[in-house]
Amino acid sequence: MTSFSEQVPRSNKAYEFLPLFHTCEAFQARAYIKDRELRTTDICEVFKEPITYLFYGRPAYKYALKGGATRNLSVYPICFIFDVDLLPEIQRIYPFDTGALHHKILSNFIHGDNTVAHFELEPERNRIADVVLHFHGTNENYLAGKLEEKAHDPFNFESVSYAEMHKTYVPDASDERRITIEVHAPESLKLKDGALKAIIVPMPLVGSEFLADFTRDTDVDVRSYDIDLWDPIYGFSSVARVAKDYIAEKALPNAI
Repeated sequence: MTSFSEQVPRSNKAYEFLPLFHTCEAFQARAYIKDRELRTTDICEVFKEPITYLFYGRPAYKYALKGGATRNLSVYPICFIFDVDLLPEIQRIYPFDTGALHHKILSNFIHGDNTVAHFELEPERNRIADVVLHFHGTNENYLAGKLEEKAHDPFNFESVSYAEMHKTYVPDASDERRITIEVHAPESLKLKDGALKAIIVPMPLVGSEFLADFTRDTDVDVRSYDIDLWDPIYGFSSVARVAKDYIAEKALPNAI
């Protein structure tokens, strides 16, 4: 059991899970849609193996794009939305972005000798719920980045750091993944086994027969976002708005 895991008590409280999100460029998404399989090929520089990253409750994403006006739809984001209850397997769970910790981006909050290993949770979906219930109390608070008023033992450095990352904002290279639970799925996720519930695409792709064939085959809900500014950087905020509406409609009405 890791330091952070020891500090997060297990709860037997009834809990309705929020969706898990995987966001990527449309170019990558096309291959996943074609193969009916989300398969990671890149080797993660932190874990030295292929990892499918999913993020709990938010379509968090590593913004590697430089931005700039373009109508090239292949670089615009597409988001896959999964039901955690139907996920075939969870390999690892962390309370935030492991890459940011590994690369010392979170040094304003976390001791330099803390490693990814100190924050790993058991690969059980209920540990996601335990983090939300212990620190936030409700899904709504988690989504809003709000913490319950709670005093942590000052020697629980990992818990104090987690709380500070929600309460304090300083100029650094981190993004919303800093306050988003990270879930590692298997290297390959089938898109036809029922776990995939929805997909968010740019509006210009909605009329695609390629996409229509996929949705007929998988019965997946298609949501879309308008491209108000032809710059893929702004597409991520549009995806986030659609994701928030999806959660409000599908998840939060039944959530704690």
